[in-house]
Amino acid sequence: MFFPLTHAKLQGAGTTQAQQNYTYVDVNASTQGSEIYYRLEQVYTDGTTETSSIKLVQFADSATQSKVFPNPARQGEAVVIQSKDIQNVEIYTSTGKVVKQITVDKQNATSIATDNLASGVYIIRVNGKENYKLVVE
Repeated sequence: MFFPLTHAKLQGAGTTQAQQNYTYVDVNASTQGSEIYYRLEQVYTDGTTETSSIKLVQFADSATQSKVFPNPARQGEAVVIQSKDIQNVEIYTSTGKVVKQITVDKQNATSIATDNLASGVYIIRVNGKENYKLVVE
């Protein structure tokens, strides 16, 4: 299945010799399958461009042991995340804003309170690589 390309534009750091790190959250990724290909195009101030190689991002799917439940969750209800060796969890809004971050010591399950989450769709990222869609009602 193919989906149209999404173009995102991030503000650069200008001319620098120091390494720069950029972050982009594709809020539609959870609707496009468990494997998505990305590539970066850098546009320099003189208009020239440089394009990276294509990178594969794999999302956890039902074949893995990882789980997020209950899902959907009611606002105020704790959400349990089960995954091997959880170290950090980030929750993003549908617009890509980080609304919650937690760090744990290599646990196989953790819970997150939804008290401060408005009703809506969120992306949960576990250990910076597994992504899950969460609906809060």
